[in-house]
Amino acid sequence: MRIIIDLEKEKLHTLTILAEQYHISRAALVRKAIDALLQSSAKQQACEDVFGILKKSHKIEGLSFQKRMRSEWAHHQPRNL
Repeated sequence: MRIIIDLEKEKLHTLTILAEQYHISRAALVRKAIDALLQSSAKQQACEDVFGILKKSHKIEGLSFQKRMRSEWAHHQPRNL
């Protein structure tokens, strides 16, 4: 799919220099930048999904939660390895 974007001359010049340094076209450089942005965004969202669970669903003070979780360890029987 083709898209048209407007860039300032300075940014276009910088992209041209970077593309030459990497020996790729400006279009390829822009595609790589978009891929990196999307990958970074997906990782950020995954972190927020995982680490935000307690923040979103549990209104419990951190130390109380930690003590409750550790109390479960007392009931756990270690496996014989």
